[in-house]
Amino acid sequence: MKDHIKSANDIRVPDPNNVPIPTDRVMMNARKINPMDAAHVMDFGNLALGHPTASHKHVWLVDLAVNVYGLDEIKGSDRPISVVMLAHGWANKAKQMEAMASGLVGESLRLAHEGDREITHDMLVVTLDQRNHGDRRRNPDGLSTYRHPMRPADMLTVVTGGVHDYQLVMDLLASYLFPLDERVITRWMASGVSMGGHVAWRLLRDDSRVRVGVPIVSIPPEKLGTLLTIASEREGTLGTPVKPYPASLRRVYERATPPGAYMGKKILCLYGEVDAMVPYGLGAEALKGIMEEYPGDVQFWVQPERGHVCTPEMVQRAAIWFWRWGTSA
Repeated sequence: MKDHIKSANDIRVPDPNNVPIPTDRVMMNARKINPMDAAHVMDFGNLALGHPTASHKHVWLVDLAVNVYGLDEIKGSDRPISVVMLAHGWANKAKQMEAMASGLVGESLRLAHEGDREITHDMLVVTLDQRNHGDRRRNPDGLSTYRHPMRPADMLTVVTGGVHDYQLVMDLLASYLFPLDERVITRWMASGVSMGGHVAWRLLRDDSRVRVGVPIVSIPPEKLGTLLTIASEREGTLGTPVKPYPASLRRVYERATPPGAYMGKKILCLYGEVDAMVPYGLGAEALKGIMEEYPGDVQFWVQPERGHVCTPEMVQRAAIWFWRWGTSA
């Protein structure tokens, strides 16, 4: 497996004018290159990495449905538990992440038996439907495209809501799973694909409990607003009735990351080389700054000839990262 890029000096920051514009048409054309082109086809089933479907427990946090994967696999153990919060992407749903959750659980068990490190924690994976997705879908207009006037506000609302939901999980899941304190959850980790990666980034930045993360085909929080507004800015429609961008929304998107926000956190960023939806180049400058501030803690890998997809190779790298920093010593 080729090593991750660990040095900020290895990041090439492109000319912003040469970065592809993430519009509906760009995304549509990317997917039309070839219907069977693996670069742009998201095959959720392959993300299990050949492992069987992990055990699944459905937990209600009052009205919030949470899926917990891997409980049966760690039955009988008394180790503390690390939990991976796995967030799905825009217009997807938690059910589609079952294979990836199974892949992470399966690899965790494999590495526990075959790896050369002492296992200190067992691992679970949790998923949930993000706001207005899956079984929580209420507003048919709330899954807007880039051209929709409210897309910047809609995306930020779902991402922010996702952060709040997973913080609720961190606060209370253990009391539902282990009401007699049979087991303890001591570590929280985050991963997600596309919009789910944006949720993972924000959890890493804003919550001190989240110490390990693998954002997939997503960019640092400071650049999400750029991703959603660059096309409108070039077209001259941003801040007009066609695409409103009120100061209240701009302030949230452009909120600066506090110094030391990622201190001691282990972050692996995974990208597709030919991604037209979330071009790696849009976040390259911000990622370089983070890597310079925290040398060695933040690494990234760009998979050649892959677009806006999560691949088995990415899941395997994520699993090794979680094993290295979350479940072993």
